Amino acid sequence: TMFGINNQTGTIYTRDVGLDREVVQGFKLKLQVADMGGEGLNSESEVIILVSDINNHPPQFSPASYSLTAEENVFGVEIGRVNVTDRDDPGTRNWEAKYTLSNDPDRNFAIRTDPDTNQGILTVVKPLDYE
Repeated sequence: TMFGINNQTGTIYTRDVGLDREVVQGFKLKLQVADMGGEGLNSESEVIILVSDINNHPPQFSPASYSLTAEENVFGVEIGRVNVTDRDDPGTRNWEAKYTLSNDPDRNFAIRTDPDTNQGILTVVKPLDYE
């Protein structure tokens, strides 16, 4: 009952909302066509419908907070990585995280995304002065 077919055009369409790629990644439908208004000669075919992912899951930090240490007067180095989970399809734009920083008025830090792991890579970009 998830799909219907237009008898005039052959267009397959969804009858209702509820396709969820995280639950079902595809459907295999058996089609039949017949002449004489459905009473004559017929043949069958198979259609495979793959469900593509939409951006329906937000990224979540895991864990929710971090504690990192940076050395004084050292810059241009990675000081840590933050992890996110996102239930969207890995490797797609829906899954790809983009990090931003706030509360960094002197712009001492930068963060970028590791394209393979989706982790945020935090770096020191200006020397820090402990005093």
